Amino acid sequence: ELSSLAVSLRKKITPYTEKKYINLLKDKTKNPQMKYANELAKKERYTNAYNEFIEVYETTKLFEAGYNAAMLLVVLGKYDDAKILMKELYTETGSQKARNALKDIQYEITSRDKYLEQQKIRENALKDF
Repeated sequence: ELSSLAVSLRKKITPYTEKKYINLLKDKTKNPQMKYANELAKKERYTNAYNEFIEVYETTKLFEAGYNAAMLLVVLGKYDDAKILMKELYTETGSQKARNALKDIQYEITSRDKYLEQQKIRENALKDF
C-alpha cells in the first residue's frame, strides 16, 4: 500500500513537460498582411505575428486570421484569451475546426491548472520538511 501511495504522490507533485505543435491556417484571400504574419510566425516572432493576425481579424473578420491569432495566444501561454477568441469564432461560424481547437485550448487550460496545483502541493510538501 505504501508503494502505491508513493507512486500516486509522485505523479501529483512531479512536474513534467509536453511538446505540442500547432498548425496555422492558410489564407485563401491572398491578403498581404496575412502572408507577412505567417512569415513572422515561421521566424518565431509570435507576438508580432499575433498582432498582425488580430488586426486582420478585427478589420475583416477573416476566420483564418482569428483562428491563427487564437492559436498564437496558445503559443504565448495566454490560454484564457485564446479561449475567448476561439469561442467567439466558433459562435460566429459554427466551424468544426474552431470547435476542435476550443476543446484543445480547454485541455491546455486544464493542464495548466493541474500543473499549478502540483506546484502548490510540492511547495507545501517541502515546507513540511
